[in-house]
Amino acid sequence: MTRALVITRAWPQHPEQATHGIYQRLSMFLDALCQSFDTVEVLVFAPPNHIHQANTLRYEALLQGKHGMGIQLNVHPRSPNPNPWNLKSRYLAGITSIDQQEDYINIGGPNQVKAVQAALARKPALVFAHRLHTFTPLWPLLPVLKVPVLFDMDDIEHRALARTIIAQPLWPSERLRLMHVPAVMWRERQAIRLSLASFVCSQDDATALRKLATTETVHVIPNTVNAPNHIHHNTNSVDTLGFIGSFAHTPNVDAVQWLLADIWPQIRRARPNARLRIGGAGSQQLFGNAHGKDGVEILDFVDDLGAYYQSLNLVIAPLRFGAGTRVKIIEAAGYAMPVVSTSLGAEGLALSNGTEILLADKADHFADQCVQLLENQGSAIEVGRAARRCFEQHYNRNAIVESIKVHIARALVATPNIIQKNLPM
Repeated sequence: MTRALVITRAWPQHPEQATHGIYQRLSMFLDALCQSFDTVEVLVFAPPNHIHQANTLRYEALLQGKHGMGIQLNVHPRSPNPNPWNLKSRYLAGITSIDQQEDYINIGGPNQVKAVQAALARKPALVFAHRLHTFTPLWPLLPVLKVPVLFDMDDIEHRALARTIIAQPLWPSERLRLMHVPAVMWRERQAIRLSLASFVCSQDDATALRKLATTETVHVIPNTVNAPNHIHHNTNSVDTLGFIGSFAHTPNVDAVQWLLADIWPQIRRARPNARLRIGGAGSQQLFGNAHGKDGVEILDFVDDLGAYYQSLNLVIAPLRFGAGTRVKIIEAAGYAMPVVSTSLGAEGLALSNGTEILLADKADHFADQCVQLLENQGSAIEVGRAARRCFEQHYNRNAIVESIKVHIARALVATPNIIQKNLPM
């Protein structure tokens, strides 16, 4: 019986709401792994207060329903972060060691290392490391690891960290965390060099990381989603715009704050009857006070994406920081929706500005682009159709899963001596 081990920190507090970007991407790899192995053990490091037997059973059943009965879910708690943080623990310790940084320290303790060691004792033929965090408990075990590692980096973590700190520091001293960036870059470099293959979501990211790690083993696996076979365009007379995303993700919070403060009032002045539908887990808690005002509707988690997109004329993505490619834009393209985004929001995507997506980086220009599409329904529909054609060409989920299976097959016939060769001295 063939076996693979997946190590991840992605744990949904509400299993049925595991639909945003990180879970959509993980789902592609789980599909490929379950089609390549008899058993796939998913070792998850979850916040201790989110681990309940009922949730674990529900999440395992959901994974098995999507990917097959070969999925085995193994949930272990993260360690608590230092409390309270002080200057030394929050800022200074992380300068030289990524494992002492806020986003990594809680899965690097002895209990997490033992959990990985126990999973490796069940003799998987391959380890799939989901995101950079998972190398924290893997790191002490690399010298004795005898199986190939595939590594999905997804985003460039040091870029996401720097952009977030610069754009939205929690307090002025938080910019001291910029000193952590070199340690993250070093871990990225070493993790890539210790893996037989590493994956990112765009060609731009792959080019940057090949240069950083001085290796050609970084490959592009685009983000994608399941999209409907048939598209029905909204031809409602009432202009309806939509934004959807997880509001545990800071760039989405900032995007809606900017949208409501600076962009939406300009759209409403030009189109007084326009409506804005904001969906995603956490939106009600953060923006519930905007519900019912100036045409704004706060939906919280959206169960029926098809009905949601059918209710819209236009999707907007006013993102100002973050990294990687935005699943929300790819998903909108899959539903043949016209999209207005910032340049950063569309970073790394194959969509062409002016024909398959419209880009704007200032509030007034962003609002103007939205109004132009609302005033010309024919142009909006054509942009959406062009986006759908791009989706079918570049983001076909079945084709992407097949490409992952090719990398898995190559790893299984490779000698994993790359680990011993590249271990840090």
